Formats: sequence, C-alpha cells, structure tokens
Amino acid sequence: MHRWLAQEAVRPAAPRPRTWVLDVATGTGLAAREAAALTGGRGRVIGVDLSPGMLRVAIERSPGNCFYAVADGHQLPFGADRFDLVNVRLLRPGAVIVFTVPAAEGVSVNRLVCRAAEAARTGRPP
Repeated sequence: MHRWLAQEAVRPAAPRPRTWVLDVATGTGLAAREAAALTGGRGRVIGVDLSPGMLRVAIERSPGNCFYAVADGHQLPFGADRFDLVNVRLLRPGAVIVFTVPAAEGVSVNRLVCRAAEAARTGRPP
C-alpha cells in the first residue's frame, strides 16, 4: 500500500488524542503510523497481521504509540468495546461491508454511511 492510500484510508475517520485504533491486516504499518500521527502521539494504535516479517518492519518504522501483534483478523485477541476506530483493508472493489454499532448521541449508522457514500461520490469530505 502506498503512503497516500494509507492516508486516504485513515484521515476521514479523524482519529484524535486518546483514540484507540485497531488496524487489521496492518502489513508494514503504513495506516497504523498515519493513525498514530493524527492522534498527535496521544492515541493508541494496535496493528495486527498474520506476517511476522511485515510486523518487524512495522515495529522498526513506528512511533511509540503503535503496538503490533501477530493475529488473524477473524480471531482477534481483544475483548469487545476496546477500540474507537477500526481500519480494515481486506475487501476487493464492489465487495459488501457488514457492521454493527449502537447509535451514539443520536448519530445513526445509516446517516454515517450515507455521508460517506456522498463524500465518495462527490470527492468532498463528509
């Protein structure tokens, strides 16, 4: 993944200080490092991948608020309700995404998805 693609994957989610981020299939940690930078170094980013070799590169290149673990994205070693943001880049174009999340402070999942779709269609941020 090129650095610009990692930035495009993470920036719209706007991680802030104290945000807990999970990057599934992190590879060499490009998106994880982008998320860590966007938290101003005050968030916590966990990257998981099946490849120890990729994770070695991620560890070497990452700041102190990035942590990595060898893990299968289908069997994550974390409990529920730990992360504020999850980044996953496993789907091919046109694939279906299914997720569940409770409505928080009146923000419905439907509204968020509609905003994201409109931003993708128009090229403007949501």
